[in-house]
Amino acid sequence: TIAWGLSSGTVRNKEAACASIPQQVVQNEAGEYVWRTDLRKTQVFWKGWFENMSNLFLSVPVPKLLILADTDRLDTTLTTAQMMGKFQMSIVPNVGHLIQEDAPDKT
Repeated sequence: TIAWGLSSGTVRNKEAACASIPQQVVQNEAGEYVWRTDLRKTQVFWKGWFENMSNLFLSVPVPKLLILADTDRLDTTLTTAQMMGKFQMSIVPNVGHLIQEDAPDKT
């Protein structure tokens, strides 16, 4: 499971993979590793989770820091707001989806 987490790019830090990947995946009857939680069952909620997220983020009346992996892209709302100085942005290169696990010293 840890080798899969590292080879798939899900996590790039071996120590973090050892701690988090075994709790996230299980072996099915065919011997394949699958996610412990079937995320397809939550699909009906996705629109509500992500709809208007950029505006909601910007509306919080506190200083903000958005930490992104080097492959992430900002939508138009966040690009414009970042150019206007509405939040700080930090891009952490060479990390996977789990930035806080791959580069704990930079998050």
